[in-house]
Amino acid sequence: MNKKISREVYGSKSIWTIDYSDQPESEMIRMVEEFKNHLILETEPQLIISIFNENAYVTRSFRQKADEATKEAFPRIDKQVFLGLNDIKKTILSDYSEMFNRDYKWFETREQAVRYLLDDTTSDKL
Repeated sequence: MNKKISREVYGSKSIWTIDYSDQPESEMIRMVEEFKNHLILETEPQLIISIFNENAYVTRSFRQKADEATKEAFPRIDKQVFLGLNDIKKTILSDYSEMFNRDYKWFETREQAVRYLLDDTTSDKL
């Protein structure tokens, strides 16, 4: 598994993390495909943290690949959250949420994201 794609176990739950920070577009696209391949092998819906920073650009090509991968892996996604979003990426996330009829959340810290994902009373489903 790519070191930018990881899985941590929290009791009976696990959280996948995909960290796009500082990656060029071509690597981000490759990572989306690799991550989708992990997800579709799962038997239960998964919890996901997607991390970006100011050097991870959400280009049209990346967004198209992310949309395609999400459509294919959608049944395997329970909740997904995002870290490191600037205002432009938050706007893109709003569009992404609408496309998949979800209320995806973004957080400032990993701790906040993990707490939300592990909380059985929260959902990003509309």
